[in-house]
Amino acid sequence: MAARKRSRRTRKTRRRQRGGSNLTYDGPGPVKVFTSADKMKPTLNALLASLKKHAYSYEVLGMGRPWKGFKTKMENYLDGINRFMSAKGPDAMAIFVDAFDVFCIKDADKLLASYKAKSRPMPIVVGTEIICFYEANCSMDALSWYDHNNIPGGSQAIKDALTQPEPRPYYKSPKPVFLNSGFIMGPAKDLKDLFQGMMDSGDTDDQIAVINYMKKNMDKIDFDIEEAMIRNKLEPRGKSEDEDGTRGPAFLHYPGSRTDDEQKQALQYYKAYE
Repeated sequence: MAARKRSRRTRKTRRRQRGGSNLTYDGPGPVKVFTSADKMKPTLNALLASLKKHAYSYEVLGMGRPWKGFKTKMENYLDGINRFMSAKGPDAMAIFVDAFDVFCIKDADKLLASYKAKSRPMPIVVGTEIICFYEANCSMDALSWYDHNNIPGGSQAIKDALTQPEPRPYYKSPKPVFLNSGFIMGPAKDLKDLFQGMMDSGDTDDQIAVINYMKKNMDKIDFDIEEAMIRNKLEPRGKSEDEDGTRGPAFLHYPGSRTDDEQKQALQYYKAYE
């Protein structure tokens, strides 16, 4: 009897570690969200609750699987997009987001309307941010995307506006111009091609891998410089006026929320939108 009780407690513990039945949800909306995580955290639970609130389907990939860096994430992403495309078809819409620093604030149908209304035809959308800590990480020559797509001012205007604050030099722009891979959205067939290209690249960082794919496929990757779908909350991090669930972005990303204190702070930010 004691052994059976211990066995039941062990199974319950494992379910809690995996997130129980909270790892997947078939929502009524037209978009499915995937994320990759090896364990549950309060910020991930908050993300899933926000997705359910705003009518997204979702799936957490890789729960309990040992984390071995970028390769693990891409294997999880490829597994998710392959199964999704087999079930829903090549044109079904999906989003892949970071697990521990992202939150949803707008309904799925409104996000999809923003996607369909965007002015540039590229099928895959990624977010942008104002800061690039390392030139190799966001590749200054990737700014040729702005010239390729005839964005007013082009790459030269961006370069002229950049600063390098001290004491730790990094590139900073007045507007979000640098690619951030914490949010990736598009049709299943295009995401599969992207993720396979990232896996085959040999890169060891997903942001670098997306940038290198983009440089070879500028007609496939769109930068959400208008922040219609995703806003990377670096400066300021407080609630902005347009983040009301009708205007502004559908997702918020707080890059770099890794430490326990940063995770607690991210949860405090989320509370402003509940």
